Amino acid sequence: MPSVYAIPLGKSTDPHPLELLSAEQQQRLADCSTLIRLRKGSIVFGEGSESRYLYNLSKGMIETYHVHGDGQRRITAFMFPNDLFGMSENGRYCMTAQAITPIVAYRIPIVQLARLMQEDPSLQLHLLCKACHEIRESDKARFRQCHIHPGPRRTMP
Repeated sequence: MPSVYAIPLGKSTDPHPLELLSAEQQQRLADCSTLIRLRKGSIVFGEGSESRYLYNLSKGMIETYHVHGDGQRRITAFMFPNDLFGMSENGRYCMTAQAITPIVAYRIPIVQLARLMQEDPSLQLHLLCKACHEIRESDKARFRQCHIHPGPRRTMP
């Protein structure tokens, strides 16, 4: 079943991510989704291609990357089971997603997801919690990276 694990926005006694979706929400997402299975190395979607789906990884691991003008790949994220991926801008995927292991994922049509969110405002809140959770995790990783590689120190002349 589709899953959205995150730390809730409000106070919680559990510091670990929790399943935010109810059984009914999971079923409604599963009903409008297609379960896909891809081999290691398969491209899920390409940077700049039309964005029609959001993906919920069930098994395996994905890397997302951006290709620079000089052809070099810059890995932007690794996705693990229960992660959502496929964010877009102006109807286009912002990066490429590639399976680095065999994967199983729910492919959720964005049009149907939007309809479900209009019908169920708590689903909107759960996806917002997930987005906030991912931003917090990204910020923590950047903070750790800055402490590992602080860069050159600059002095005033």
